[in-house]
Amino acid sequence: MDNERKLELFTKRLIEAYVHLRHKLKPSYTRMTKPNYLLWNRAADELIHYGIDPYQYVQWVFDTVTCYRPDVYDREVTSIKFIHAYNKQLPEIEDRIELEVELHAKKIKTLLNTGEKLESILTNELYELSPVVRFATAWSEGLKELADQLRPAAEEMLMFRPFYAKVLKDWLPKEMTNVIHPTD
Repeated sequence: MDNERKLELFTKRLIEAYVHLRHKLKPSYTRMTKPNYLLWNRAADELIHYGIDPYQYVQWVFDTVTCYRPDVYDREVTSIKFIHAYNKQLPEIEDRIELEVELHAKKIKTLLNTGEKLESILTNELYELSPVVRFATAWSEGLKELADQLRPAAEEMLMFRPFYAKVLKDWLPKEMTNVIHPTD
């Protein structure tokens, strides 16, 4: 794939991620009216340079900014300072996800040891388990119907947090571990 086409696809994914997550904050927001492609292309080029997944980056921006105020603007997503800050935190983010998955697995094991059924654990919303861990556990344990119910939420999470696919690669179907990175 030539560099121009890669930049175009990457920019498209970056904007799609922003619109998707902004729509979750503000349901009336369904599309960007006049994107400044100069800024979006510059941000996409920087992300390509560092090998950063656009969905995961945009999710991080939303997580970071919404701690301080209820909305996220395109100037924050396209900010080179934000991209550099995210790039510095990548190893820490991956370690955090590995720890989170480990803690979720221990929680499931502990609940199983109390006599609770696996299906009940994986469907109980009060248990703080990530959608990917819920799905991966159901799928790896052969609970096909339950896995089918949990799959959409897991796929959405994987789209915005592909490190889960890396951490849980042995517990997920092959097609879910092949997260296509736009820099490939």
